[in-house]
Amino acid sequence: MRHRLLAVAAGVIAAHLPSHLVAQTVRFAALGAYGTYQEATTSREWRGAGYGGSAEVVGRKLRLEGAVTRFTMASVAGPLSGLSSMHVLTWDARAGLGLGSSFWLEAGGGRLTADPKLAAQDMGFVRVGLLSESRFSRNADVWARAAYLPVTRYSGGGSARMAVELGFGIHLGLGSGRFHVRAAYQFQRMDRTVRGRDVPIQTTSARLGIGAGF
Repeated sequence: MRHRLLAVAAGVIAAHLPSHLVAQTVRFAALGAYGTYQEATTSREWRGAGYGGSAEVVGRKLRLEGAVTRFTMASVAGPLSGLSSMHVLTWDARAGLGLGSSFWLEAGGGRLTADPKLAAQDMGFVRVGLLSESRFSRNADVWARAAYLPVTRYSGGGSARMAVELGFGIHLGLGSGRFHVRAAYQFQRMDRTVRGRDVPIQTTSARLGIGAGF
C-alpha cells in the first residue's frame, strides 16, 4: 500500500509542475535490498534483506525522488535482550534543483523505524547535499551524492554532533528506455551522543531495482 501511495503521489506532483519544469522522465521501480544497522559497537549489529519500491520524477531543473524499503534483520551477535530479529522500515524523500548539466542541489528527509521498538532507534533526519550525475554510455548513467544531516531525532534521545550520508550508483536503460535497472548503495554515519556518552549509529543499504518509465 505504501508503495502504491508513493507512485500516485509522484504522478500527481508531476502533473501539476509548472510548464518550464515539466518532467522529461518518470520512473517507478520494485526494489530488492540488503541493509545493516550498527549501534555503538559491533555487539549491536543487525543485518538482513528486504524489498520496497521507488519513484523518480526528473525535469529540466527539478527532480523528485522517493523510496520505501522494509528489511528483516537478524542480530549478528545472536539474541540481544531476547531479540534475535527485527523488522526495519525506511523511507527517503529528496527534491533536487539543477545547477547545470551534471549537478543538483538536494534537500529532503528520511525516517527509520524498528519493530519491536526496543530493538533499535526509531530516528528521523533532514538532509542537505549535492548530487552529481553523468552519462557513462548511451544507455547508462552513473551518479554519486553526499549530504549533511543537520537535524536528527532519536526515540532514545541524544543528538548528533556530526551526521553525514554518502551514496553512489548506476542507472541502465534497456531497449527503448521504458524499462530500466538501477543499482544503488547508501552509507550513513551519525555521531550520536547521549548524556555525554558516545553512541554512534551507522547504517548501510544496497538496493537493486527493476522498473519502467515514460
